[in-house]
Amino acid sequence: MAYDALTMRAVVQELNQTLSGGRINRIFQTSRFDIILQIHSQKINYRLRVSAHPQQGGVYLTDESAENPTAPPMFCMLLRKHLEGIRIERIFQKDLERVMIIACRGIDETGLPAERWLVAEIMGKHSNIVLTQGENKPIIDSIRRVSHQISRVREILPGTIYTWPPPQERFDPFGIDRNTFQDIIVQKSNDERLWKILLASFEGLGPLSSKEIVGRAGLETDAKKNRLDDHHLLRLYESFRLFWDDMGNHQYVPTMVIHPDENRVVAYAPYTLAQYPGSWHRTYPTMNSLLAEYFAHWAGYDRLEEIRNSLVRSIHTHAERTRNKIAAIQESLLEADRADELRTFGEIITANMHRIQKGDDSVQGPDYRSHPEKMVTVPLDPQKKPAENAQMYFRRYAKAKKSQSILAQQLISAQQELAYLESTDTSIVNADTPALLRDIRKELQDEGYLKEHRRNTKSKPSAEKPSQPMEISDDSGFRILIGRNNRQNDLVSMRIARNEDIWLHVKDMPGSHVIIQKTQNADFNDDILQKAAEFAAYFSQARQARKVPVDYTYRKHVRKPRGAKPGMVIYDHQKTILVTPRKPDSGR
Repeated sequence: MAYDALTMRAVVQELNQTLSGGRINRIFQTSRFDIILQIHSQKINYRLRVSAHPQQGGVYLTDESAENPTAPPMFCMLLRKHLEGIRIERIFQKDLERVMIIACRGIDETGLPAERWLVAEIMGKHSNIVLTQGENKPIIDSIRRVSHQISRVREILPGTIYTWPPPQERFDPFGIDRNTFQDIIVQKSNDERLWKILLASFEGLGPLSSKEIVGRAGLETDAKKNRLDDHHLLRLYESFRLFWDDMGNHQYVPTMVIHPDENRVVAYAPYTLAQYPGSWHRTYPTMNSLLAEYFAHWAGYDRLEEIRNSLVRSIHTHAERTRNKIAAIQESLLEADRADELRTFGEIITANMHRIQKGDDSVQGPDYRSHPEKMVTVPLDPQKKPAENAQMYFRRYAKAKKSQSILAQQLISAQQELAYLESTDTSIVNADTPALLRDIRKELQDEGYLKEHRRNTKSKPSAEKPSQPMEISDDSGFRILIGRNNRQNDLVSMRIARNEDIWLHVKDMPGSHVIIQKTQNADFNDDILQKAAEFAAYFSQARQARKVPVDYTYRKHVRKPRGAKPGMVIYDHQKTILVTPRKPDSGR
């Protein structure tokens, strides 16, 4: 999701009203790409985030605090030297490019007036933050230095003259008349998509805004030029003109589009997004408030994915080791299964001892245990005496018999461990809050799969509470409880649920424990059973399947074996229902 030129235009207008004349009091560099300016303006303290992040760069006001490194980076020290204590003269945008300039003026260390520009170039992987002595003046430094080896077009190095990013050969959209607009469109190929024509032809447009203009003209956002008749060409121009009239007059409607089922941000813009259903829209009083919420959401999601990926890697490593262990045990069991054959070999040697000479490599004799009897060829070690060969086979037989029961128990234990790891993996993948992932990480530490990070002895212990199972209640007289990790599964099944409650779990697959409890004097019915089974299927490894078998039984038939890992139970007296996974509409 791009911080585009129109977003910057709206932000610049708001920042000028808020920060112009303000004093920069403090500066922090919170990460490799992010700068925070603390600015006192109009008797209020503001925090301005300036980010050159390759995917999520931008400039906006924020209330969110961030951890600062113990030792400030060199670029941060340089900004403090040149910008702390001076005033912001104005904030402006370079034409309709994604370049914002915070122009400051103050007194330098010699007592003379000094001009300083902090330039934010928000251009994806080429984003940068540059401190200069002003327009067409030397660069003091940048958060990301660009040498001639990196870019032959434009160097960003201390001491070089700052120049604007190379302009793109596109038309200024303000003031374009109908004839010029139509000529531009008509000259393009019939196979080109209209939004791409707008994007390539006019400054300030991105994919989102280009599609919005096409959609407002009554066309499909992905329509090609060959679908354009004179009537639609006129409507496209009118849509274009009205759109830019609003942008030119700073008539912004900060809008975020949120997918209702997936609870994720689909798009944001300083205008209404008619290309998405109106029920998905959330509007904001300012573009800065929208961006602050969006980037806080993104940062939380980014942290969530970082924790999730770390846990998944650890689980997959342990699961692979366990699968290898199972394969080795099964191979040993195949050897142990030959125990009776080894005993038969020893008996044949004993029975035919008088016929065997030292140096023989085999002997043949009847297997008296087989019906009918059959002749068996027994391999011999030519270096051993006949009695030593017999003793060798009897020893191997005794060892194989003894190992059979041990290996069988080891196999059961390893298979149970693999089931636990696969169940935990499903919980990690399905977790959608940091609290759920924290629970899982703590559980894996307790079970010895992860090392616990040592806390500073001076720091206070964490006061974070464990996450709680999802609870869904309605007026039908029932509530549904859903365990969303192993700890919660134990909680709902072993502590909260009563013997007469209904217990559900997806059949032969990792997933959540689901409980149906009565809250009133009501009888269990097919509707509540169907709903709970659909939720059990959704919170399982089979979430993406079309039809999922779900077992259900009374809670009294569910047991936790002694020594079983968290979330692991056995059950009987079950019946099975086939359902399509469904995400709960609500829950807490």
